[in-house]
Parts: sequence; structure tokens; C-alpha cells
Amino acid sequence: MRDSGLMAVRNGLVAVLANAILILPTATGCASTLLDQHIEQKAKGWTVVLEKVTDGPNDYARGDNVHFVPPDGTRYLWFTLRIHNDESEAREFNYQGCDVDLGDKGFGPAIIDRDMIINATADDVEKFSSGEENTRRLAFAFPEGQLPTRLACGEVVIGLGALGSGK
Repeated sequence: MRDSGLMAVRNGLVAVLANAILILPTATGCASTLLDQHIEQKAKGWTVVLEKVTDGPNDYARGDNVHFVPPDGTRYLWFTLRIHNDESEAREFNYQGCDVDLGDKGFGPAIIDRDMIINATADDVEKFSSGEENTRRLAFAFPEGQLPTRLACGEVVIGLGALGSGK
């Protein structure tokens, strides 16, 4: 009797894992890594570390039946950022204050993701306690065939000259 209960639990776990394996590739989509190195910049009491940039995936679905795709002629460039409040008091960070450039034009984030196993969007403005740090993924709908030369988040500016070199 006891063995059949354990078998049922084990079979249930196997079924859950099998479904997760089938769903995971479709949730992550195709992406190519453009940059995989830590680039750190500081300004006005914030430290921003660019950890990774990928071209795609160009599909983002949340569990609440919300689905994002970039507009025609664009694709998502995903920037993984670690943001740290260096000040001694709590304050807010506005992700809509971040943009990537194409000439004189700036592109703000289309998606702000919490960088979890499941897709979960974050608010545009987030409160950080003193010394608090969070990792977020920002997706920018950017023209196909083009790459930005910099990422700016307020006063923090990170040059992206290494994007085309595949580092």
C-alpha cells in the first residue's frame, strides 16, 4: 500500500517534469548572444552592471494570457542588468529612463522582466532600499539589422562597442 502511494507521487513528478521540459524550449525561444561580459558603470548613487545582451527571443508570453511580439521590422534586444542602490536611503529607479540609441533616436524598453524562471514583468518604477540590488531583463524593440552603440539609464551610460564582436 505504501509503495503504491510513493509510485503515484513519483509518476506525478515525472509527468510534471516531462511537461516542463516540453514547455521550456517554447517559453525561451531562439536567441543569439551578442555580449556576455560584465560592464559596470556608476552615476548619481546607482551602479548598473550590464551582464548580457541577446538578440531575441522575439516572443514573450506571461502566464496571464498576455503575449508580446515586436512591431514589424524590429526585433527584441534583451539586456540583462544588475541595478544597485549605492545611497544610504531608499529611492526609486525608473526603467523607462533607460534607452538604447540609433543615431539621434532613442528606444525605451518594451518589456521589463523580473529575470526569473517564469516570465514575470516588473513595474516601470521600482523602489530600492539602501544597498538593495535587483537583476532585471529589459527588451528593446530595435530595428532589424541594426545595433545600438550605447545603453543609458539616466546618468549611467554604457558603451556597446563590443556588441558586434560577439564577446
